Amino acid sequence: MMQGQPGGTSVATAPKKRSLKALWISLAAVGALVVVGGGAGAFALVSYAAPGVAAATFCQNLQTQKYDAAYAQLSAKLAGQLTSAQFSLGNQQFDAAEGKVTACGQASGSDAYSYSFGASKATVGAVITREKGIFQGHVQVVSENGSWKIDAIDTSLLGANMGALLTLNGFCDAMKAQKYDAAYTLLGSAFQIQVGSAANFQLVAAVQDQVDGKVTACALSAVGSGNTDTSTSVTVSITRATKGASTGKVTLAADSAGKWTITSIDPSAQGTDIAPLITGATFCGYLTLGLYPQAYALGSADFKSAVTLVQFKAAFAAPPGLKIAGCVPDFSTYKVTGDTATLDSQMNLAVATTGASAGSVKLTTQFVKESDGWKVQFVNIHS
Repeated sequence: MMQGQPGGTSVATAPKKRSLKALWISLAAVGALVVVGGGAGAFALVSYAAPGVAAATFCQNLQTQKYDAAYAQLSAKLAGQLTSAQFSLGNQQFDAAEGKVTACGQASGSDAYSYSFGASKATVGAVITREKGIFQGHVQVVSENGSWKIDAIDTSLLGANMGALLTLNGFCDAMKAQKYDAAYTLLGSAFQIQVGSAANFQLVAAVQDQVDGKVTACALSAVGSGNTDTSTSVTVSITRATKGASTGKVTLAADSAGKWTITSIDPSAQGTDIAPLITGATFCGYLTLGLYPQAYALGSADFKSAVTLVQFKAAFAAPPGLKIAGCVPDFSTYKVTGDTATLDSQMNLAVATTGASAGSVKLTTQFVKESDGWKVQFVNIHS
């Protein structure tokens, strides 16, 4: 995690700690103290309270949704890690997912305010109340060019790491634009191994588009609990043109350099389970190549107990002089119900010597989910 990133690791505070009984001081109250107290004592009090005032102003800007003003309070280091537009979008997404900020005030406890008079850093504890929950954490404040700036925000105060949210937004934008190669680069290395090569990821995504329609919307739906500076879990809603909205968990993790990647996506968020389609495509591919033992191996336990390999080969061998030229699935017939699925396909035939079209037959394939994946349960061949 990059030091100082919103939702990132807070910088270590100065060793000397003081606790203010009335920590969260408004600018108006500070002004009143100056008038009443006057002199060096009042100046010292104002100076001591200044980091807390900066944090209070920042919190007020979030509550009133003045995100441009809040962004202007970020330190140069922090502002250099995300644009004003990204900062505003992130906070708007938090508002949509967890509700708008209804209150923002001081935290309690001995570490609610940590500042050594005259130092250039301070840590301020805060509690943000949203319509759907309460979030608590610390804000790191630093002195920069004569004013106090926000240099780091605890993940716990936002609910999710802002860096993770930027990665999630990048993935959503890539999926909506059908830039699947770009979306693939945002997956963690272990997740990439799980989904296969970039080409396989693009193929699966394209099939998902055929079944459920293109992604038309993709956004944060809820913030998970227990998120940290290196691990974040959120709920995402993905809307497709045909299927509509689907929701599910997305987890992200940050490496030692602060780069966030997606480590898992719940199948429920992606839409209809297309794993049976992959099995069906592989099954037909083997038949096209004449690899009958490999195609037979994709059969379920019940299928293999009912049909021998010899019988299977005899049933699927092309007529003399012809060959299987491939299958075209009819996605409109595809249905998944629990651990079973069905699909109609057109199996094309061609002249073995010339490759000229020789008609086609219709296949109705039933699939069943077993412990090692989706298998072919039954195949009906129609003329």
